[in-house]
Amino acid sequence: MSRCQATEAVSQCIKHAGHNDDHLWEDAAWFADHRHDGIDVSWFPRDRAVNSWVKKHRLSRWEMCEVLREVSAIGTIQCVLEIGCHVGDSLRIWRECLDPYLLVGVQDTDELSERTAFDLAVVAIRGRSQEQSTYERVLEVIGPDGCRQSSEIDFLYIDGDHTLNALRQDWALYSRLVRPGGIAVLHDAVIRGNDTVDVYKLWPEIASQYRTKLLHDPIVPSTGVGIVFL
Repeated sequence: MSRCQATEAVSQCIKHAGHNDDHLWEDAAWFADHRHDGIDVSWFPRDRAVNSWVKKHRLSRWEMCEVLREVSAIGTIQCVLEIGCHVGDSLRIWRECLDPYLLVGVQDTDELSERTAFDLAVVAIRGRSQEQSTYERVLEVIGPDGCRQSSEIDFLYIDGDHTLNALRQDWALYSRLVRPGGIAVLHDAVIRGNDTVDVYKLWPEIASQYRTKLLHDPIVPSTGVGIVFL
């Protein structure tokens, strides 16, 4: 059975268990450990990184499961780029659950420590993501080398400056680096009434051009994520 089929099976197991259950990821671990119905889903995330991340970012476990399921379904993940990596919580999930050859994080503050970047094998780029110098640095890092023949990225995660102009710049600059068949995700996609968060304003523009999926758990309060299939 393919990884895509396995992820779907685990996703269904989680949904049936009740995706707002505190023990949901333990249920998924049991499912993986017991190879239910002969399906090997031992790769499925079941460590503390996911639990820690969803608690801090108010993203439900169901939403994170769906993001990881969609990203895993596109094939081998060689390059992941995160815009706005903060202290590195989500970088830890990408490293532990996707384990890309190249993991790049862009942050305009010193929140991401050198120790965390080292532990997660992250190429950390300090600078405002909208600036040309930062963009050029990203291009240098993701360029083809002896192991990577492509300069494209597989998975783009945008969680930086959420104001409309900054979001438009980030989308224009970095979405074009995603390979055909790759995925981009925008965090905080359903927040309204906050002057610093305009993802919901940009989302209709993106959704009119690409196939998308908007995830918002109606049971567990969350800020939502938007998945874009490029």
